[in-house]
Amino acid sequence: MTDLQKAGWKLSVSKGYQDPVTGQFVTANTARLRQKNRIEFPTREIRITEKQWEEWYQPIKNKVLKDEAPFEGHMFETYGKEMAFLKKADIHTIWTIYCEGDYMCYLSGSHYINRMGYFVTQRPWTFDMHVTVRQ
Repeated sequence: MTDLQKAGWKLSVSKGYQDPVTGQFVTANTARLRQKNRIEFPTREIRITEKQWEEWYQPIKNKVLKDEAPFEGHMFETYGKEMAFLKKADIHTIWTIYCEGDYMCYLSGSHYINRMGYFVTQRPWTFDMHVTVRQ
């Protein structure tokens, strides 16, 4: 068992190490760096409801697609003009819509594995928090 596995990282021979917080699969070097940062800069995991999230963080409307965007006009897609908009946004206002099977939640930050899309909020999350919003 590796040091990463002892810390809760799952190893997949074909995909690499699975981040226990985000669910992302990453290389061993990236996993070691993330684990080191979590020890030196611990995060608080916060779980809130969708309604609490909407009231506190205030998602903005997708003005690229206007009224055609999913999630009542708030979701941003993972490509094209919407992705260009996201790249210009403050990373601390970006949320990933994470979906795996029937399970869906919003994760603070930009993630790639099992992403459905993104939200951008008026209020930022802080770097010491990992917020999970469950429906």
